Amino acid sequence: MYSVVAMKNLQKIILAVDFAPHSVVMAHRARMLAETSKAEIVAVHAVRPFAMMTEGMDVPGAVVLDWYEAQKPVLERQLQAFCEEHLAGCAFRALLVEGEPASEIVRLAAVENADLVMMATHGFGAFRRFILGSVAAKVLHDAEVPVLTAAHAQAPGPGREAFRKIVVGVDLGPRTADVLAAAKEVGAAEVVVVHALPVVGNGVELPFDPSWEFALKAAVEVTLREALEAAGLTAETVMESGSPAKLVHRVAADWGADLVVIGRHMDDTILGRLTTHAYAIVRESPCPVLSV
Repeated sequence: MYSVVAMKNLQKIILAVDFAPHSVVMAHRARMLAETSKAEIVAVHAVRPFAMMTEGMDVPGAVVLDWYEAQKPVLERQLQAFCEEHLAGCAFRALLVEGEPASEIVRLAAVENADLVMMATHGFGAFRRFILGSVAAKVLHDAEVPVLTAAHAQAPGPGREAFRKIVVGVDLGPRTADVLAAAKEVGAAEVVVVHALPVVGNGVELPFDPSWEFALKAAVEVTLREALEAAGLTAETVMESGSPAKLVHRVAADWGADLVVIGRHMDDTILGRLTTHAYAIVRESPCPVLSV
């Protein structure tokens, strides 16, 4: 079971840093959250093991090892400078670790008893827009805490609240209550809950009675209303047939959302289509995504 922690009551945030431009965006967002919650930020950069970095290299091992060892203090200084520039005013620790990046991020989240992992996904660009970075994908799959990712998001402006408008994607499966609880804890002023109805011909058989679509939508409306009432969450709702990722993306873009909240774990029931599309939602979202 994933933890659900109020964004204003965070105590420790794991921030993955690879020094790319998106890392700067995530650092600014981490600082904003830390300033609100007084959380400590553990900024981590993972160096791949020597054997992994030198695989396939046709150069003397001793030469490469000398270079590898010389890079560690350089990276430590670079990480410290990154934190001092982008996390100024927050309590932070700069931590250089050796190992496979995704595994180290997941391990640290557990060891540090972190409330949240924040990382970029590198899903931007003409050819990379359909690719979710392998490190982000592994962290999303393995982490036992909520993960905040961003592929296309810009750094928030000064003085702006972190999350004023949020879109919540639900599949009405077993984890819907957790997703709605997480959305409530964000404390946004405006919330829209989105559910993608199944599409005829996409694994859904059309019955003889054409009124089935109205009956299905009515049943979903009741289920969604009951779920919102149980969560104590006031929100607008959007229900349309189609791809969950495309629907969430469109609503988030049209509405100018600051955050998308989704669940992540498979649910193969007829209504459980959203979590099977979690990676696509993370990859295509125009704003950060909190996956719980």
